[in-house]
Amino acid sequence: MFKIPFKVGPKKVGIQGKKLRYVARPHCAPKLKEMDIIEQVIRNYGGVNKGEVVGVLDALANEFRNMLFLGHAVKLMGFGTFRISFSSDSYETPEEVTPESIRNARIIFTPDKTLKNDMKKNAVFYKMDL
Repeated sequence: MFKIPFKVGPKKVGIQGKKLRYVARPHCAPKLKEMDIIEQVIRNYGGVNKGEVVGVLDALANEFRNMLFLGHAVKLMGFGTFRISFSSDSYETPEEVTPESIRNARIIFTPDKTLKNDMKKNAVFYKMDL
């Protein structure tokens, strides 16, 4: 689904002397919570109960965090790879570099090639009613 907000362009026409332009932007459906996905798994894949799915997801999340924070890149089958990245101030000697010089820590996600290709080939976009 997409929406079409206006974007102010560089030409001197329209709002405050700028030309209005229109562009497609993604519109996100409501956020799904863990229980929404767990219930979907239970409905679509027989032989598992809610407790088992919750237990496996909880264990996976804990191990995922542990491995990521130990410095491992973590690849989740069908999703992609997650890794930690950060910026650091630069110094003239290695002794000056300390944990305090690290800033902007973040998690980088690189989607699995199959997931990325499926999105490109199979995603259906339609105009949202405003």
